[in-house]
Amino acid sequence: MESREIAYLERCRQLIEEKLDWGSPDGWSTQDFEELSDLITEKTGRTLGATTLKRVWGRVRYDSSPSQHTLDTLAQYVDAVSWRSFKSNSPYLQESVPVLSTDSANDASDERESSPRLWGGIAALMLAIVFVVSFYYDGNPVIAESTLANVQFSSRAVSTGLPNSVVFTYQLAGVDADSFFIQQSWDARLRDRISNENTEFTSIYYYPGHFWAKLIANDTVVREFPLIVPTDGWLGLIDREGPIPIYLDLEDAGELRVSEDWIQSNEPDLGSGAHRLNYFNVGSFEPLGSASVVFRSEIKVEVDPGYSVCRQSVLVMIGQHGRISIPFSIPGCVAELYVVAGDKEVSGRTNDLSSLGTDLADWTPVTIGVKDRIVFVEIDGELVYQVPFSEEIGDIVGLRYLFRGHGQVRNVSLSDGTGNVALESFQD
Repeated sequence: MESREIAYLERCRQLIEEKLDWGSPDGWSTQDFEELSDLITEKTGRTLGATTLKRVWGRVRYDSSPSQHTLDTLAQYVDAVSWRSFKSNSPYLQESVPVLSTDSANDASDERESSPRLWGGIAALMLAIVFVVSFYYDGNPVIAESTLANVQFSSRAVSTGLPNSVVFTYQLAGVDADSFFIQQSWDARLRDRISNENTEFTSIYYYPGHFWAKLIANDTVVREFPLIVPTDGWLGLIDREGPIPIYLDLEDAGELRVSEDWIQSNEPDLGSGAHRLNYFNVGSFEPLGSASVVFRSEIKVEVDPGYSVCRQSVLVMIGQHGRISIPFSIPGCVAELYVVAGDKEVSGRTNDLSSLGTDLADWTPVTIGVKDRIVFVEIDGELVYQVPFSEEIGDIVGLRYLFRGHGQVRNVSLSDGTGNVALESFQD
């Protein structure tokens, strides 16, 4: 890895450490890196395993450079669009020219003797800076607004369920630009080059959710629209590094759980907590306004003895413009919890989230609600936590459960403040 890239990576690590406020990374445990992995996935929708993160922080010997996927994901966690974007906005691009010493006659003599080589070096450095600036900033021609009037952009899902191909139809006639792209979501890595002479392009979505698909000319978003990649009822999957998860067979026995046949015939050991188990239900119910909403369910987490002792669980309401994400664990692990409520984020490292600690070994009723821009949480019918937020997340279009361990769910209901039910599943 080149020295410049190493400097960028060091800066990115520093920003992440400041964001987490967990103290020196020298003292981070394996569990800390697993928690960071969860936080990165929560924010970016992309997966970096704890081992990969240990390599980035030099805790595991690894002679190769980080992959592009790793670099882009780290950059997105600190609010850059991509690794390239992070570098283009990094202060490390502002390189200074060394100041020459002329304090003595000998220094002056040395300077005169070496001046051809010295000034040649300065000239080379200046050319390099010009190249870097032009590479990142010179950019592409400004797109005339008048040429965008007839731009069209729409989509059609090929099937239901996951994975799912989405056919995008577009018209770019008359748009004067050097390059054109379709981007599946906010994630710049999911960007594909297209031709303005064609009118269709097909992308594959491996995860369900609510996305904002973008049609891009040069670096300008000329059209975007909301796109729901739905599930066919409930979908179970396990995250892994890379874009393609492991899809699961679910039990059809009155509760949401992975089938015993699948567990017996496949390698991932859910009880160890080494994998993130997800259950999704997206786009299979009518969107529900998030201004006043109640999300109820009962959950429990089975773990192998000695493994995944924290029984970490996260319940998520997916909105058109954001999410509400409430975590739970046993009381001894609440430092690792991380609440997201629209624009509000609350870390268990720097805030007291002990009220979200509960033993999930047995069925536990939990309720997450919203009223007057306050998220409230109940455990076993008792109000335990509230957090205000400012920005609405839009209509709720999906639900998600995340577990470390074999999480199970029953008695799911989603309703508005007046009792109108949008979804009921696995009722007793």
